Amino acid sequence: AMVSIANVYQSNGVIHVVNKVLVPN
Repeated sequence: AMVSIANVYQSNGVIHVVNKVLVPN
């Protein structure tokens, strides 16, 4: 689910960074 959301918000960029911090893969 996180990956799908990140992919959709990838265009925004902000969520992409936040997701990386919240979920440090």
